[in-house]
Amino acid sequence: MPLTTDPQQRFANYDVFSIRFPMFDGTKQVTCLVTSEALQDLAAPDGRHLEPIEELFRSYRSQVEQIASDKYDAGYLTEGQVRVVNSDVKSS
Repeated sequence: MPLTTDPQQRFANYDVFSIRFPMFDGTKQVTCLVTSEALQDLAAPDGRHLEPIEELFRSYRSQVEQIASDKYDAGYLTEGQVRVVNSDVKSS
């Protein structure tokens, strides 16, 4: 089942190098994480790769969430969460 967006659009800096955000499988919350490198790779074609990570996440959230949902559907979980990394962006 595809993951759905958090209706509250919450997210938080997990650390300097990533952002953590919730998505949902029905009523079950699934923790997702995207690396700053993946966000920068998404933004590079638009020349925005040097913007703050939070801004990149807001701008590219729908693309990141689609990748996270696809990984979840394929069973790719790491330590109980879905991680979106730069190789996911390059292959999407």
